[in-house]
Amino acid sequence: MTLEQRVCRIIAEQLKLPASEISMTSDLAGDLSIDSLDGAQILNTVEEEFGIDVADRMERFRTVGDIVRALEESGADRKS
Repeated sequence: MTLEQRVCRIIAEQLKLPASEISMTSDLAGDLSIDSLDGAQILNTVEEEFGIDVADRMERFRTVGDIVRALEESGADRKS
């Protein structure tokens, strides 16, 4: 499973949506209606799964792709 697929799965599980409805360009607030509580829970799960702290960047995440890129920059694609 790719990094993108794993992030989409985490978001889909939190929001109870099919992962097929989530893409790299999905806007977290606009397309997925993620509020601050959902966002915090998603990032907590991301941090647990990948062992990387990204919560300090939460304010900068606008799309699913932003989360994936932050994980790539942190080396998550090499650690997992």
